[in-house]
Amino acid sequence: MTQEYTVYGLAARSRGPNVSSFVHITMSDMAILGIHYNVVPLTFPVIRSRLAQETGNQQVTVPTMITPDGYVTDSWEIAQWLEKKHGLRDRTLFPAGIDRSTDVWMQTRLAPAMRPLFRPGFWAMQDGASRDYFLTTKYMGDEAALARDIANIQDPRAAATVSAGVRRVLGEFERKLGETDGPFVHGHKPSHADSAVFGWYLSGQVSRDANYDAWCSDENPRVGRWVEAMERATSIVPGY
Repeated sequence: MTQEYTVYGLAARSRGPNVSSFVHITMSDMAILGIHYNVVPLTFPVIRSRLAQETGNQQVTVPTMITPDGYVTDSWEIAQWLEKKHGLRDRTLFPAGIDRSTDVWMQTRLAPAMRPLFRPGFWAMQDGASRDYFLTTKYMGDEAALARDIANIQDPRAAATVSAGVRRVLGEFERKLGETDGPFVHGHKPSHADSAVFGWYLSGQVSRDANYDAWCSDENPRVGRWVEAMERATSIVPGY
């Protein structure tokens, strides 16, 4: 019997699709390894209540995966667990050894550039309780800052500026892709380094036009081809 793992994700509303970039990273990793999984998206309030109680961890985040060894939380920790349990010589998440450099780049460079593009679309999808939590934790209650982000992504000129900011950062990824002889970070097969970046592309689809403008442009042709290669490799299609 083929094993299927349950992964808790983040939903903007009850029974909505996963929108978390970090959960998308785990989904991509599992697709690369050919592992079956079932994503159970939870809203912010449910994560803070039911999932915290279930895991016994009041600071729990998503992704959290149920494994025979217990709960594993965080996309990086899950990637290492998956590699240990399922990695093979010809199908591995870390072909160059355990290396967190792309994750660090994603968190320090890509994520800050993507948030102004991602957050307004995510906000529009959320139910009332999730919006309250989101405003408090992501904007520190600053309604004016949230309103500016929403206005920017709705105005074509401002949205173009947001996309241009993402493209500038992706120029760094473009150069990294140019160091290999294949479409992926480590050559001809996708790895966790690809997943760490692809998760943000997938979540950015909540603002589809601006996201396409950011990722699929003539400025970074390798990135555009990489997006297509990752879509084929993982078959992940966001449900929004």
